[in-house]
Amino acid sequence: LIGKTLIEIVLFIIILRIVNKTLHLFFDKLLSKISDTETKKHYQTLKQLGTYIIDAIIILFFATNILGNFGIDMKPILATAGILGVAVGFGGKKFVEDLFTGLSIILTGQLRVGDYVTVNNSTGTVEKVTLTMIVIRAFNGDVHYLRNGQIDTIINQTKNFSFPIFNISVAYKTDV
Repeated sequence: LIGKTLIEIVLFIIILRIVNKTLHLFFDKLLSKISDTETKKHYQTLKQLGTYIIDAIIILFFATNILGNFGIDMKPILATAGILGVAVGFGGKKFVEDLFTGLSIILTGQLRVGDYVTVNNSTGTVEKVTLTMIVIRAFNGDVHYLRNGQIDTIINQTKNFSFPIFNISVAYKTDV
């Protein structure tokens, strides 16, 4: 029993690494063929999201298998989880709102990892975009965690059109 469980854990780790490596290779190969930086940012964000989703599916699959090894019947647990899911869904309205808003933000490409944005009143570079939150690092180093359901306004300064603005000091006596 323990030997079988250890083999499954080792197999789980190997499969998780292979799937993640394959996903990263796929997106890296795809990104190498794209010259548009805006499209690259969008695919980079999808790569990150895809990794999270696939990891969660694999972890759940192996967790149910390992619990099954110890004689735990998963059918009642899954049925209870379904009922609990409905109850939590009603109680977790904000979480569900975050999920749908996050999905909308990601699929419409409103912002991606690496964009310089103002979301609500937070300005900075997008470090992470998930289904539930956006992480923005401000110029001074502050990190802002914004729930997707609370986002009212997104201003993307780097989407499709941007230009640098420089303030250059010149001495009064300099010949322009």
